[in-house]
Amino acid sequence: STPLHCACFIGDEVMVDHLIRLGSPLNPLDHRYQSTPLGWALHGEVHNHAPRGDYAKCVRLMVEAGCMRPNAEWTMSDDMKDVVLELDYLD
Repeated sequence: STPLHCACFIGDEVMVDHLIRLGSPLNPLDHRYQSTPLGWALHGEVHNHAPRGDYAKCVRLMVEAGCMRPNAEWTMSDDMKDVVLELDYLD
């Protein structure tokens, strides 16, 4: 995994924004789960849910930066699905 994967998993929107601005690749797949940082944000919101994490903001930042679009089969909460649909970013 990359630092962007980790920041997304814990919902650290400040670090996600910083890493994006530094030019971190948006769509690398981690070796274990073959998932992108966006996938880690969606998974983290459901399964990790860090108390101070802002997963919706992380998803928005990733989408606005041009990450790979999720599809309807990706696991995400109804709240995240609403965010992704609102951004018209669901394949």
